[in-house]
Amino acid sequence: MRKQFWLYVISALIFSLLFGEVLGPMIAKHPLPLLQFPIQFIVYYFVLATIFGWLFKKMGSWTLIIIFAYGVLAEWLLFTNIKGLTDIPGILFFGLFYLFLFGVPYWISKKLAR
Repeated sequence: MRKQFWLYVISALIFSLLFGEVLGPMIAKHPLPLLQFPIQFIVYYFVLATIFGWLFKKMGSWTLIIIFAYGVLAEWLLFTNIKGLTDIPGILFFGLFYLFLFGVPYWISKKLAR
């Protein structure tokens, strides 16, 4: 189980940095914030991956609901990308995007830990 935890943390860190902070802004034609604040982004995603990894260890796949909720709340309250709780497309997009960023590495780590 310890091996799967660290596999998850490392793969979630790489996955979220690659897709969330490099490819996402490139597709949207925005400047890469990762290049301006690399240490802060690495620490932020490492902490998130560690918390989600611990939750996966304790709660299993129920953690996916928490990841969805965190994605919606973070984008609404911290980053103001969701324009309120009536912005259904924004809620679905960002909730599912966070599921992609932190759920796919869980699946990858389960497969690699076997």
